[in-house]
Amino acid sequence: MNFFKEKKLWGITLLVTLGLICVMIVGIFFSQGRTEASLEQQESEPIEVTLRKEDELYKDHPYLSAEVIKKVCEKFDLDYETVTNAELTEEMIDYEMVAYSLITNGEHAVLTSAKKDDTKISLEEEIGDIYAFHGAKEVIEEVCEAAGIDASTAKIKDLSEETLLLIHERAYQTSDHPKN
Repeated sequence: MNFFKEKKLWGITLLVTLGLICVMIVGIFFSQGRTEASLEQQESEPIEVTLRKEDELYKDHPYLSAEVIKKVCEKFDLDYETVTNAELTEEMIDYEMVAYSLITNGEHAVLTSAKKDDTKISLEEEIGDIYAFHGAKEVIEEVCEAAGIDASTAKIKDLSEETLLLIHERAYQTSDHPKN
């Protein structure tokens, strides 16, 4: 009789274990299905990311300093107090990137290999991020060499506005970044 009680206990244990495994499998498939449905729903909804709302004043840009904005306004003879984002042209935005680099990152190295401080972004990294490609170093070295600048020791502030604009232009043309 002890033999049957022992077998019965093992049988119940086996049934409970199998039941738990089945519940876990059903739960995994259920959660996978819900996750896939959620991802499909997110893919179908368009995502709009914009830093510039056309009707907002340019001076209220959330990520640019007043110094950068004032420099752009001076260069293109714009009224700092009244110009809106809708009035900006591509040329102005290109110049904005140059002004930002000179003002905000002027003390940073041009090439990543020359960085002494990992917390400071080099021009090479900045260009690579903006245009989403890995050829920034070659573009920078080519433009700097033509301008008589040693890119391996230069800081961003050592480059002229024209040189920086040319680097941006060549990076844009060289990269796979979508063109207009």
